Amino acid sequence: EGTLPAQIGSVLQERAPPGIQYQVFNAGVPSYTTLQELAQLEHFSPVVRPHVVVVAYMLNDVMSEKEAQAELEGLFFDRMSMSGEGTSSALVNLLSDRLRNRLQGGRMNDMYRSYYTGDRREEWERTARAFAGMAEHCKERDIHLVVAVYPFLHEFDTYPYHDVHDMI
Repeated sequence: EGTLPAQIGSVLQERAPPGIQYQVFNAGVPSYTTLQELAQLEHFSPVVRPHVVVVAYMLNDVMSEKEAQAELEGLFFDRMSMSGEGTSSALVNLLSDRLRNRLQGGRMNDMYRSYYTGDRREEWERTARAFAGMAEHCKERDIHLVVAVYPFLHEFDTYPYHDVHDMI
């Protein structure tokens, strides 16, 4: 009930005209790349026949599964050393992430930015081609495509990825 697709389904149904029944499917798969999501769309859309497809995109979705795993392991071990043995407090983890990012001279920002405008830009170009494939697939079938870009929840005062969101 607490998932984003379930919440969207509830809101849609509350606002539905009489006799209209909405169905929302959660086809999200953790660690899928946009290329894998395109293949999944091509496979399931003839069966499900959606009217709208929403792609929930995070900036790390540009990374390969192997790269993402290595980065996550690095960030996890950094958090363990910064936040007192990996506290379960979301506030402590958020503050330690923010502090670590500032102390490390924006290492995380540089890493993510490298995928979009730097030396690893070919990963973004691959992702952009997959988005173009999704757009073409949906257009041919009269499906509305929505890409929802989730911001990273750090550096609230000067969010560093506005330009990357515009690219996406």
